[in-house]
Amino acid sequence: MAGIFCGTPSSLKNSVFTVANRVTRTYYKNLTPAGYQDVHYYLNYCPFGCSIPNGNPATGCDDDAHALYYYVYYPTGTGINYSTCPLPALIMFHSGAFSECSSPDQDGLEDFCEEMASRGFVVFSCSYRVGVLTDQTNIPNTPTGHEGDPKWQYVSAQQILAIYRACQDARGSIRSIIQANATETLFKINTNDIFVGGMSAGSLIAMNAVYYQSQAMIDAVFPNVSAALGSINPDFYAAPPPAIGDPDYFPNIAGVINL
Repeated sequence: MAGIFCGTPSSLKNSVFTVANRVTRTYYKNLTPAGYQDVHYYLNYCPFGCSIPNGNPATGCDDDAHALYYYVYYPTGTGINYSTCPLPALIMFHSGAFSECSSPDQDGLEDFCEEMASRGFVVFSCSYRVGVLTDQTNIPNTPTGHEGDPKWQYVSAQQILAIYRACQDARGSIRSIIQANATETLFKINTNDIFVGGMSAGSLIAMNAVYYQSQAMIDAVFPNVSAALGSINPDFYAAPPPAIGDPDYFPNIAGVINL
């Protein structure tokens, strides 16, 4: 691992990393730009007891549902000098089965981000659009194995649309983080050493964002979805989409952490 950090292994060993409080939300996407496409729905808005917000917004159940954001966990302390030694970045996507109301505000994910920051990474924990409906249809006489619990089936186009939207947002967040580094003052990342990771649903997003490097590859997995939700690289985010022929952020990716 010494190759992705400044200094020798011995100097890293003697460094004392402490983790600053995570940075307040940094927004990388407004959910209502011109030309924005999404699906609106009303029934079963949130499976976790949230009420339906006024105006029935497209997705999400968050106090800041008007925008997407990321948190940043960054090391401070002896041995850290961002002006001379930017650190490798880890961009994380949360779990939640793409269902509504899932977010980066999860104890397990927060603990993981803090642990990785304490080991010398600048860690970004990103929100993304969610929205798999909880439409439930009971299948009679098919218990799940838990006494008294019926088996449910979930039938909704959101199973595909929510995943596609999340993958759009993952790409937009990665570009926006790279772009924001130019003006960041609290920390600096080495944009040539970016790791992308996720937990559960987030791990699928991470692999999609790193390994599916063209619209054609995306369309093979999500046939006809781009007709409804547009390019996998829409111009919705703080950083613009790549130009034709641009290698995009892919040369900056050093690895994937799949949880």
